[in-house]
Amino acid sequence: MKTRHFFWLPLCMVAGSAVSGGATPLQAIVLDPGVPAGELLEVWVPKSGPIPKRIGATLGLGEETGGRILRVLQADGDASRYRVSVQFETSMGISGEGPHIDLLDWKHCRSEWRPAQPVGTDGFRMPVPHDGDDTCFPHATREELRQALRDALGPYDFGQERNQQWLGLVEQAPRVGEFPSYVAISMVRVRVEQRDGNEWSLLTTIEFSVPMGC
Repeated sequence: MKTRHFFWLPLCMVAGSAVSGGATPLQAIVLDPGVPAGELLEVWVPKSGPIPKRIGATLGLGEETGGRILRVLQADGDASRYRVSVQFETSMGISGEGPHIDLLDWKHCRSEWRPAQPVGTDGFRMPVPHDGDDTCFPHATREELRQALRDALGPYDFGQERNQQWLGLVEQAPRVGEFPSYVAISMVRVRVEQRDGNEWSLLTTIEFSVPMGC
């Protein structure tokens, strides 16, 4: 089974993916730059066939989706046949005051799906997280956190001394989720649906990986 334990070192490392799906008349899906600065993010363009059923994309350090415009670009300029909703997902990590380990294959808290508001003819304004969305996390014991960290360390050859230093950080946390452990949004999941008559069907799901810190 593919693991997603990410080690964030002074230079952050990220990854994205896509899985093939069905045909679509769309020209592109893009995320407008953030305000006051940022860059246009091409989420999907038809370079290699039909739109995937799942699209992986990665935000830059410090970037967010909240308040930005996701554009579903149609040849006729009319995106009224589409609707967009958003879900926030948190993960837990362990901070080494610089380097940190994000436990992306462990427990998560997921918000309800929230609608993105239509803007103009082809845009959808992405909702911002509600209070508590970035700190929500399922109950976990210290032993469960310790085991999750052991599992994350397993594939890497950091040496026994360094591994023990990481595991020692678990004991320093007053409670699970408090420093040096922490909870943050690690993914923003975006569902794009299309209308066919009176029925809605899933076109694609976009998974924006969010750097939890660096």
